Amino acid sequence: MKNYYQILELQPEATDTQIKKQFKSLLHKWHPDSFSTEGEKQLAEEKTRLVNEAYETLSDPIRREAYDQTYKTYVDQEPQDYLGLTNVQNTAEASTGESQNSNDGVQKSRMNLILLTGLVVVLLGLVAAILMFRLQAANPSEVSPAAVEMLSPTATAPAAIATPAATEGNGELTATTIPTVAFTASDPATCKPASIVPVASADTEALYPPVSERDWTLGPKNAPIIIYEYSDFQCPYCAKAAPALKDLQAAYPHDVQIVFRHFPLSSIHPNAIMAARAAEAAGIQNKFWQMHDLLFNKQSEWSSLTSEDFNIWLKDAAKSLNMNSNQFMTDLDSNAVVQKIDKAESDALTAGLNSTPTLLFNKIRYQGRNDLESLTGIVEYFLLSQKSFQTCPAVAIDPEKTYTVTIKTEKGDIVLELYPKQAPWAVKSFVYLIRNHWFDGSAFFRVIPGFVAQAGDPSNSGLGGPGYEFTNEVTPELRFDKPGVLGLANSGNNDNGSQFFITYTAVPDLDGKYTIFGQVIEGMDVLSSLRPRNPAADQILITPDAILSISVEEK
Repeated sequence: MKNYYQILELQPEATDTQIKKQFKSLLHKWHPDSFSTEGEKQLAEEKTRLVNEAYETLSDPIRREAYDQTYKTYVDQEPQDYLGLTNVQNTAEASTGESQNSNDGVQKSRMNLILLTGLVVVLLGLVAAILMFRLQAANPSEVSPAAVEMLSPTATAPAAIATPAATEGNGELTATTIPTVAFTASDPATCKPASIVPVASADTEALYPPVSERDWTLGPKNAPIIIYEYSDFQCPYCAKAAPALKDLQAAYPHDVQIVFRHFPLSSIHPNAIMAARAAEAAGIQNKFWQMHDLLFNKQSEWSSLTSEDFNIWLKDAAKSLNMNSNQFMTDLDSNAVVQKIDKAESDALTAGLNSTPTLLFNKIRYQGRNDLESLTGIVEYFLLSQKSFQTCPAVAIDPEKTYTVTIKTEKGDIVLELYPKQAPWAVKSFVYLIRNHWFDGSAFFRVIPGFVAQAGDPSNSGLGGPGYEFTNEVTPELRFDKPGVLGLANSGNNDNGSQFFITYTAVPDLDGKYTIFGQVIEGMDVLSSLRPRNPAADQILITPDAILSISVEEK
């Protein structure tokens, strides 16, 4: 994970005021217009992107709490396969004063930093095969970070907080004695329709050319989900993502189209441009995807070859694919192929890209894992609009009746009693979604023992909602003072939907911030047996425990 405190040059104890002040200072310090050369500007743009990303997380209390929980365990920044930007700050600072003829000691130190950064890049390449990480793309320099849509799966339940667990006596849940914050009851909840998935703005649309006959594609032209893949054949992370993307398209043959676009990071991958040309030359003989697969599958064989030896390797590869190898070698250096790859690289840089693989879902930048399960969740998220609702629920709830919900899992049942008097809108929505089978196929996609188990998103991506949202319903008489409390998850913006969580312990810090609308009355042992799964921190995500069904009984 990224060290946001390090990016903002702050300590984890920094106050909100300090974070805001430092954010403004760094934006001024790293403004691209303050630098002269193209390389310096690129480094400044990357630093600015990281500063904005760090500020967006640390300035939001809920997101910061979630980040801090993970930060305690994972404090090292994840490796990035960037365009020569492994150590952005040190490298940028070095480049701002670079001069080959200067005898000044500071200038020499800066040059040494540049050389050191180059060495770090090489070392990262050697260990990349065993490091797990998440690639993230940079914001385009022409558009402010806030104007570029990003898709970053994050759990919308509250952040974990270390709190002593409530005790259980004689099988009954006992309230905690931990002091909690004082708050007043909220106004009656209001509901409004809400979009399910983001739509690219006109500015974002303009950054990426539309699909054309020059693109290599898999899947139907009329697919509702188009995944743009900007890739580099010498990038080890691209080699991992490529088969997952092909499997994803095969799993959704009518819903997904993959659009492959070249983005060779030639400054750190010396054979990347030639590999891209090889794929294009193979495409002339209708063997693009065969060469695409071969280059990625055999990447370890050719990645470290000299240009001369790589040419020999490519000719043999063409023969192995039953191609006319002589024609292939001629096309490899043809003006048409050379110009196509040069333009592809130029287009990617113009769009502000500097890392591979960069994935866009309907031109919305995706920031997350590139494994098949995670990508499947994003596809399911984009398909939610097919089953979502256009209006708020009109179902009636009787506050004098009892509503009992049973969540069936492979490990047993979890039975909850709902609170229609205290949280009528939350109960109304929950009952409505249950009766309309919204939760079918969902799972407990986020399970953090000692904190919460979260579910309610049919895509299991942590992004999904039902097509409407409603405000909080909080009351001082209901608190997160024991295990088994049923709450509504939201993004911290008073925007509840279908996602819910159940606490494993007392979490008084959540009082007044999240709607409580029920309590576990049976099955805490089942809840405790769910597989731990934290999408924000786990190196490898295990399959979540599925919800077989949810039913509601009204008495």
